[in-house]
Amino acid sequence: MVGGATGVVRVSALGLGLVLRLGLVLGLVLVLGAGAGAGRAWASAPDLLGFGGRTSGMGATGTAHVSGYESTYANPAGLTNGFNKRLTVGYLFGTYDLGMSQNLMRIREPRADNTYGLIIGASIPFNFKGWLRKKMWVGMGFYLPTGVVTRARVPLPGQPHFSLLESRTQVVGVMIAGAVEPYAGLRIGAGVLALAALTGTVWITADAAGSIGSIVEQQLIVDYAPIFGVMWTPEWVKKLTVGFTYRGESIARFDIVLKNNLGDALPLSIPKMTISGIAQFDPQQVVVEAAYRPLAGMVVAAQLCWKDWSRYPLPTQNVTDAAAQLPAPDFHDTFVARAGLEQVFKIKRWRLAARGGYWFEPTPIKEQTGLSNLLDNHRHVFSVGFGASYHRGPVVPFSVDLFFQYHYLAPRSHTKDQDIIAHPAADPMLVRFARARYETWGRLLAMGVQVGVEW
Repeated sequence: MVGGATGVVRVSALGLGLVLRLGLVLGLVLVLGAGAGAGRAWASAPDLLGFGGRTSGMGATGTAHVSGYESTYANPAGLTNGFNKRLTVGYLFGTYDLGMSQNLMRIREPRADNTYGLIIGASIPFNFKGWLRKKMWVGMGFYLPTGVVTRARVPLPGQPHFSLLESRTQVVGVMIAGAVEPYAGLRIGAGVLALAALTGTVWITADAAGSIGSIVEQQLIVDYAPIFGVMWTPEWVKKLTVGFTYRGESIARFDIVLKNNLGDALPLSIPKMTISGIAQFDPQQVVVEAAYRPLAGMVVAAQLCWKDWSRYPLPTQNVTDAAAQLPAPDFHDTFVARAGLEQVFKIKRWRLAARGGYWFEPTPIKEQTGLSNLLDNHRHVFSVGFGASYHRGPVVPFSVDLFFQYHYLAPRSHTKDQDIIAHPAADPMLVRFARARYETWGRLLAMGVQVGVEW
């Protein structure tokens, strides 16, 4: 009888120890999962800021006037605007100042990671003989955030956060494209955008001595999205170029499954858990742009871009199957209007460029009147840029470009429908974050510099 009692105490202590150690392992796994992959980053750096020193300074236009490696994102057909081999290296920096209040009282600072990224680009013409002479080009563009390959944080269900801005530039992006000019004035290009994603499994086990451990298997996988582009300069209006770009939907998911085979080692059952969601999401896009050259050295560009945000999926999935269904995002499509200007001045062998631009990025997120708190604001973006290049005949052996952007988030409020929040079927976790009113505001500052060589 005494032995039986002692046995019960021993098993309970062992079970308590395993539970505590299991908690530590699970906590570690959750932290690793939360930091493993660009924070609640629902779109890539090119979609947020543009790609390249010249086009980013011109209001992220370029579909009808881009050249060099920047074409791999703006419009692959623009690769045909280059005549020599070119290599470019640059650096991108961005800082976020986001604010959020609840019932007129400021709450937590949004976790928006600053942007630090290396940009590498190259464009190569192929000089074939005959009809293909100077008619084919290949370009490559790389965006490499410093310190990570991909990062994904998992917000609690219903937790208020800036869904489309918090650390959305922390994922590696690779763009490769090719272009041809079958006829004078008509250029066609195609490429692919590749984003890194994370998937894996964590097995939690216990041996005969009661020691608990874990086996972690993670893989970096790649998601591909097509990019197609056309540029056309009419023979009768050579000062005008019209561009068209299609970008496919690009989505980088993270998916980490927590399994266990603890069996009888614990006096309770541990269900299978899944940490999954989206690290990056670029919506399907169709872009139309016109670039006009009214004076020597001047380019004026106007663009309209449609973004298919209605296909935006849930940013995070339930950890267990037993959890209540999360509200659907219910995003709507948007139209983004952009304008850009460039003036180039000639000073002997030097070319000095002054650039500017503006665009309005409407939010695809409706007012959050229910249990979800996916917050976002309309953005007014102002950009300026400067460039200097040294010319030696048809070759530009050296060039440098800088740009600055200011993103102003128009203040916005979300008033909750209290009848929905008070519904008896509402999940307690979601109700925890439901409040009468949320307000959001903020700004984003970004800058970049790049140096290019040509031969």
